[in-house]
Amino acid sequence: MRHESVGLPDAHRIAPRLHQGAHVVDGRTLARLDFTMVVLCAVELQPRVYGAKPLKVVRCQLDDARDYFSGDVAGKRWRRVDEAVDAAVAELGRSGRIYVSCNMGLNRSGVVVASILRRLWPAERMTRIIEHVQRARFSRQFALPALFNPHFVEALLARDAARIARTKRRSTKP
Repeated sequence: MRHESVGLPDAHRIAPRLHQGAHVVDGRTLARLDFTMVVLCAVELQPRVYGAKPLKVVRCQLDDARDYFSGDVAGKRWRRVDEAVDAAVAELGRSGRIYVSCNMGLNRSGVVVASILRRLWPAERMTRIIEHVQRARFSRQFALPALFNPHFVEALLARDAARIARTKRRSTKP
């Protein structure tokens, strides 16, 4: 898929109606560009008031510490991601348009976008989904790819492996 600009600096289309960006953008600007939901992933960038209705705001609030997800395959930190993914997938199902952002558009928004794509593309390998998200960052002409934090990538892969193992166990039960 070709990653294209969406009329915002440092933001590109990752999949139909799903966009990843590097900055918190004013809600009125997003609404004017026909976005219906914003997912704010940076714990330090959570404006109290966020712009125009009917723009839906999902506050994922993730930390950027390199070991943030370590040992937390199904814990509290992933629940925040799951809640954001649930909301985003439901919004996409209603033909909504979503902007996912963190402070730089690298790791936290990358984890959420990759998790949304996992839900949308269940047959795709997680390594391919991660590569897809990483390519978007390069298309935005940055020196670092999205999901460059190896700990975040490892956490996504471990979580996906656990999901696959659960699915296999369920399918083999009588």
